[in-house]
Amino acid sequence: MAGYERVKVVGGAGGRGGFFFLLAYLGAAIYFISTSDGSFWGVVLGLLQAIVWPVLPRVPRAPAARGVTPRRRAGVSTRPSRANP
Repeated sequence: MAGYERVKVVGGAGGRGGFFFLLAYLGAAIYFISTSDGSFWGVVLGLLQAIVWPVLPRVPRAPAARGVTPRRRAGVSTRPSRANP
């Protein structure tokens, strides 16, 4: 049997992660379909939203969209103050 090697697979293909992704997809599909108006295109849109939903929480938002203003007030230090002994 020349030419064959033994290979040890470490870790696998991540089957458990795929199972949890399937559960998340099914839950999102049920939610988006239940909030639709029940028409054919509403159900199709709900299924498409369920596919895209896991990406939405990972999209970074601009600081202004989170309610954070990039300006600092004058005279305010970001360093912690030391208490006088």
